[in-house]
Amino acid sequence: MGDNRCHVGLFMQSFAGGGAERVMVSLANQIADGNAKVDLIVVDMRGPLASEVSEKVRIVHLARKSAINSIPALARYIKRERPSVVMSTVDNINFSLVLSVILFRLKVRTVVRLANAPSSFGAGGKGIKARFFRRFRSQILRINRRADMVIAVSKGVAQEFREISGVSEGRICVIYNPVLALPLHELAKQPVENQELFHDRIPVIIAVGRLEPQKDFSTLIRAFASVSASRPAKLCIVGEGSERGALERLARELGIENEVVMPGFDRNPFKYVARSNVFVLSSLYEGLPNALIQALALKVPVVSTDCKHGPREILDNGKWGLLVKPGDAVEMARAIELQLENPMPRIPDDELECYGPHVVVRKYHDLLC
Repeated sequence: MGDNRCHVGLFMQSFAGGGAERVMVSLANQIADGNAKVDLIVVDMRGPLASEVSEKVRIVHLARKSAINSIPALARYIKRERPSVVMSTVDNINFSLVLSVILFRLKVRTVVRLANAPSSFGAGGKGIKARFFRRFRSQILRINRRADMVIAVSKGVAQEFREISGVSEGRICVIYNPVLALPLHELAKQPVENQELFHDRIPVIIAVGRLEPQKDFSTLIRAFASVSASRPAKLCIVGEGSERGALERLARELGIENEVVMPGFDRNPFKYVARSNVFVLSSLYEGLPNALIQALALKVPVVSTDCKHGPREILDNGKWGLLVKPGDAVEMARAIELQLENPMPRIPDDELECYGPHVVVRKYHDLLC
């Protein structure tokens, strides 16, 4: 007898340590636990998250340099394996999936997941590809709308995509990320290598994310310089990326290089977050920032930019954390000071249930299978 299980293909760029990649690996593992057949289709194998893929999940390596170049290989995979559905995430990957279906006239159900604000498509990059995506953003998003279903990670992302693309309301749905699938509190208890960071009772400001322009850690460093001028404090930014050199130079120029710690990428940033006094999300744009939700779950006071999209939705219009204007170091510094002096009430656990694995994975399983 043949294998009659639902066959799901999840298409992504690589195993980099970003939030979108973490979500896809988590979904793959949990959907496979539900007795579906799951393939993780990756353009290239680079990145630390490959080791976190369950043995129940098959990795399909397309071995190409870019998502666009992988279109023929992706089409061959779909024709050969005939999955029930293929879901992708992140702008250029979504575009490549839908374009492959159009060009090769593939008969497969497609689902694209919008992980960031649609208006940010192509933002941050400096190469030819990024300029191309910025120049033809509207046209590319209209191609993406030809997917059978669109998943937005927040209500704000869904509304913006409807306005830009004109996709009908019945073909877009909001499913939050399964952010709390990880055993956060167990991971948070693990020891920190930088023990001196938390040993002298000096308050620690924490941020987590790729060191890339989107996260705008330069504004956070400037805000921290203002905070540290009036009180002893330390700043820890957990993550890695192309902006490391520029951020280190900025800290030196501001005379705070000894107070700023950047330990690099860590599979378990929660051990840093749980020991800190204030978590800051400084992003210029988002879709649904996982790190912000995880900080709330660990009961750490938060400050976040009021960027598109997610923070205002997560924080219930500022009920559970302070919202500040993106790129405003003065306002961010003031908010950090307020949270250090008089922290806001912590969010109740039941307010976070919508990000739990049982709720989210069931929605994905029902949609895909």
